[in-house]
Amino acid sequence: MKSPEPISTIITRLVKTDRIEDFEAWLRGINEVVRQFEGYLGMDVIRPGDHDHPEYVIILRFDGYDDLKSWQQSHQRDEWVDKSDEMTIGDQYT
Repeated sequence: MKSPEPISTIITRLVKTDRIEDFEAWLRGINEVVRQFEGYLGMDVIRPGDHDHPEYVIILRFDGYDDLKSWQQSHQRDEWVDKSDEMTIGDQYT
């Protein structure tokens, strides 16, 4: 069942200060993958203002809940989240 309105999910990651460039490359890569999913509407990134506490906020937008769920349950998402683990501190917040 499609949602009557677009839906978003928010991911917050605290990036290791020496891995910021790698994380930026990761963002470009995951965007290339997620954009291939049905209902994908876009990704917004709020980049950190403090280099000593580089917390990134990633907002993914989809046409509806079913499309978001397909992304969240995909092996591609799992692979890309796993790739980010070595560049980040702590767990992913959603």
